[in-house]
Amino acid sequence: MLELESGLTCVAAARFVPLGYEKGAGFGWKDMNIVKLAVEYKGLPSWILRGGYSYGTQPIPEEEVLFNILAPGVVQNHLALGFSREVGQQGNQLHFAFNYAFSNTVKGVNPLDNVQEIELKMQQIDVEVGFSF
Repeated sequence: MLELESGLTCVAAARFVPLGYEKGAGFGWKDMNIVKLAVEYKGLPSWILRGGYSYGTQPIPEEEVLFNILAPGVVQNHLALGFSREVGQQGNQLHFAFNYAFSNTVKGVNPLDNVQEIELKMQQIDVEVGFSF
C-alpha cells in the first residue's frame, strides 16, 4: 500500500499483467466468426484467375472504441481479385492481386466523457504486383 501526499492510499498491484493478456488492459477484441468463399480458374492457357469474398463478425464492441482509436480494425467485408500469368521461360509468373475491405463503422460512448461519442471507421485498398521464377 502506498500513501500519497494527499493522505489517500493506493494499493499497488502485486503482479504486472502485460497489455493484451487475459485480465490485463487491451483492445477488448472479441473472437470472430469468419466465412470465406474463393474460386480459382485455370481454363485459359498461361493464366490463373482468382477471386474471393470474406465476411467476419465485428471484433470491436461499442464499449471498447476509446482504446481502439489506435487500431480501428472494424472492417468486416473483403473482396479479393487477382491473376497469375506465365511469362517467358516455364516457371516464370507475373502475379497481380487487388483486395478491397469495404468501409465499416463502429460507434460508442467515450468512457472518460459519456457525453462524447467516438466513431471508428475504416476502409482499405491493397494492390500487389509480384514476379516469381
